[in-house]
Formats: sequence, C-alpha cells, structure tokens
Amino acid sequence: MQGGGEIVYKAELDKIPVFIRAGAMIPTGPVMQYSFEMPLSPLTLEVYPGRDASSFTLFEDDGEYGYEQGVYATTQYECIDRNGTVTITINARNSHGGYDPGRRRYIVNVHGRPAAEYSVQLNHTAVVQAWTYTPKEQMLTISIDDDGGEKILTIEPRPQRLSR
Repeated sequence: MQGGGEIVYKAELDKIPVFIRAGAMIPTGPVMQYSFEMPLSPLTLEVYPGRDASSFTLFEDDGEYGYEQGVYATTQYECIDRNGTVTITINARNSHGGYDPGRRRYIVNVHGRPAAEYSVQLNHTAVVQAWTYTPKEQMLTISIDDDGGEKILTIEPRPQRLSR
C-alpha cells in the first residue's frame, strides 16, 4: 500500500490489529527495568520478509552515556524474499571506541511462511535442530549464537511431496 491510503478492517473489541509492512525487521530484547540491567540476550528479530530489500541498523552502547564519548556498536541487518527464498544477513558488528556488547543469542522469527517444510542454512551450512515451524502462525523460529561476526540465514521452502 502506498502512503496516503486507507485500510478498512473490522476488528473485534478484544483484539487490537497491528499492521506491519512487508520488509519490516523489529528487534526486541528481554524485559528490563533500566537499559543496562542485563545483556541484550536473547535479541529477538521479528522479520516480515518482502520482495524489496530492506535493512536497519541497531545502535548499542553501555546503556548510560558511552555514546557521548563515541563508545558504541552498530549492527546492520538486511532481508529480502526472492520467490519464497528468504535471505537474512546479520552483518558483522562494528565496534566504536572499544565497545563490545559481547556474545549473545539471536531468536529470529520469520513471519508469513505458508509452507510446512523448509531448508534452513546458516552461512551456507544446513541448520538441522535449531529451528521450528509453527503452522498456525505461519512462522519459522531460528535460534543462533552471535559472536559479532557476519551471519547469513537462508530459508528456502522444500517442494511439497505428493501423496500416493
């Protein structure tokens, strides 16, 4: 939908609809009372692939005032859906002023996946056990360790088997 449009949607009183554009990647972390209470782990990425390439940059610092002294880190995330094959790139972390948020775990939720069987690769190597598929939500969940280096996730639907 282009800007300036209108959506008419009949919503139930007990359910609030949330509209998310194709290509959105939404990072979330653990619940905290203040920003430096604990490490940002796991870092959950809610990914809604689209045909057009999308990206965003995550900015992290010590949760206090490190950014004012140039002490922070950035990580760029990219996603594209090409004919049902989704590629998510977590670029290598860029540390500035020596800031390193440390190792963490990523939980990547890929929404809008209607098929039931997928091939999942991390850096061109098959991922066998670290992912699940939830048919009701049409969502693939992938859990990966992050050491700050580049990660390329490739999610490809497998051809449906014909029953005899």
